[in-house]
Amino acid sequence: MKILEKLNAFPPGINSLHERMMEQICNSEEADLCKQILATIATVYRPITFKELTSLVELPEDIADKLDLL
Repeated sequence: MKILEKLNAFPPGINSLHERMMEQICNSEEADLCKQILATIATVYRPITFKELTSLVELPEDIADKLDLL
């Protein structure tokens, strides 16, 4: 696999989109929780369910309770 070719295949402007998303996350009231969720999602081997996510990230009770309803 040629890494540079793969990276160059991303649509133009995707870096600025990611920068803007991270800026919004970092400026939010729940920045730490968002960062934990992103770090978890980025490191798991396969897509995970909300229930699995709650076992990996400590969510506030009000959010965890809502996820139980899904």
